[in-house]
Amino acid sequence: MLTFLVTSRARRRLLELLWADAACGAAAELATKAGVAFASAYRELQAMKDLELVISERRGAAEVFRANPDHPDAALLRQLVQRRPVSPPRDEHAETVRGWLRDLGAPLVNGRAATPAPSEEDALADALKLAHRDASVARVLPLCLWYHRNHVDVARLGDRARADGEKHALGFMLDLTAEVCGDKRFAQWARELRDRRRRVVRDFFHGAPTSRRARELAERNTPDVARRWGYRMNMDLENFRALFQKFAHVTPVHAPRD
Repeated sequence: MLTFLVTSRARRRLLELLWADAACGAAAELATKAGVAFASAYRELQAMKDLELVISERRGAAEVFRANPDHPDAALLRQLVQRRPVSPPRDEHAETVRGWLRDLGAPLVNGRAATPAPSEEDALADALKLAHRDASVARVLPLCLWYHRNHVDVARLGDRARADGEKHALGFMLDLTAEVCGDKRFAQWARELRDRRRRVVRDFFHGAPTSRRARELAERNTPDVARRWGYRMNMDLENFRALFQKFAHVTPVHAPRD
């Protein structure tokens, strides 16, 4: 739909970065991420600013742009630019797991828990498996781990992950959480799950596009923390950090209080 409505590749890529990926940055940085010329990116960003689609602020000598969350059509814009690098599964259990994550405080739109989660550890373990097929679940996992950092039995969660063949993926998610929240406990928990025998780089998302362009984007956007764990993903660290910073200080309705 977006390709049909927005014929300019530069404009389309910038809209996706700013509104779908919650990216922010100077024109040069956004141009690099979008894979477009600086002049085109700067021209489009200024036009978006005139229409209040983006807002900007000065950080030193740089003008930093980000999506304007107060735009009256913000919800429509997010829906329009929503990219699906991995098609979210629509089976009943996947909907239940998303519902469990919502109960844990995740800001997910879809999901309905037909039954309560057996435990926080079981909900997170099932979400970890689903994250390989649903990018929105992967994005909220660090936030859920943070919300429940003082209540989750990490050893039990690790046992579940090992039984599911997801030990390495859990280590990556814990390390990623440490990156976005700064709590060193997550990095310590992650180290205990590291399998240094693993050398092959794998796509974190199952069914990720395999075209040359898709691989180039994934190589460019893969966070360093994912590379350390042998994963490739077309989702940069700013995707995770932006969501975390937006919701980290919100007290989830169902989250236990310290």
